[in-house]
Amino acid sequence: MHVGDTSEVSKAWLLSLDGRWCPCEARHQERGPLWLFKATDGIEGGMSGSPILSDKGAAIGVLGVSGGLPNTKHTDGGPNARLLCNLPGWLLH
Repeated sequence: MHVGDTSEVSKAWLLSLDGRWCPCEARHQERGPLWLFKATDGIEGGMSGSPILSDKGAAIGVLGVSGGLPNTKHTDGGPNARLLCNLPGWLLH
């Protein structure tokens, strides 16, 4: 797997707890973290640390935070680590 980046708004994929890749939308501003929206299968407790992939299959982030009301399906989240901005430079080489 390679590290990549995404445009400011693009389709992305989250790894579910049962091992399926589920679609979502990823957004960021220049040098900013990833914010996730419209995660169709939801973001559940236990998914923290899961990779976020671009639509081209590159690792673009790591899931850390979701948001929503208690006892509801969370479909949005952030700020999440954006690999190109948050990994140390030596690791990307």
